[in-house]
Amino acid sequence: MAVSVFATAEHGVAQASDSDDFGVVFTTYQSAIYNYVIRMIGNGEDAADLTLSTFEKALRAWPRRPADLQVRPWLYRIATNTCLDELRHRRVIHWQSLDPEEGTIPHPVAPDNPERSALQAEESRRVRAALEQLSERYRVALLLRESEGLSCEEIGTALGISRSAAKVLLFRAREKLRQAYFAADPSEVRPTQRRLSRADEATS
Repeated sequence: MAVSVFATAEHGVAQASDSDDFGVVFTTYQSAIYNYVIRMIGNGEDAADLTLSTFEKALRAWPRRPADLQVRPWLYRIATNTCLDELRHRRVIHWQSLDPEEGTIPHPVAPDNPERSALQAEESRRVRAALEQLSERYRVALLLRESEGLSCEEIGTALGISRSAAKVLLFRAREKLRQAYFAADPSEVRPTQRRLSRADEATS
């Protein structure tokens, strides 16, 4: 389904755009934006539709873009707003787990170890539960940083705030996530606290 939607979208972009510039943007970022949207939405078909909507909005705005436009964070901003509008309309949010090896709660697990795999599944459930307790703004900031790898400057652009404000937002989001995560099992605090702190130290 997603492939056919993207094929149709690519054809539409080629027909609608007066230059090859936006076609290059679509080809370069369509997969990244789709992966981001599906993490926000949790449904492949809906994610494909919302990704297409994101690029349609971007295409309409493309002729009015500023000369110094940072394309990647600009697209993420459009995608974020598109997803939040849809989620608010539904009044339900499905947030998928951050990557356990790259996210705020990192616990590498050997794929051939059933016991550890079970623990990883339980931890992913707890991370999702903790994320659901955060505000939309905190969740989006964490997703942009931990899953999409955006810098603080790019997150600021995507959310319409300054780089310093994005750093503060990420710090507060991680603190809220820690509180929600550890509230479920306080025994996890001591062994995991050091690894959680590394994410804050790595923020740029």
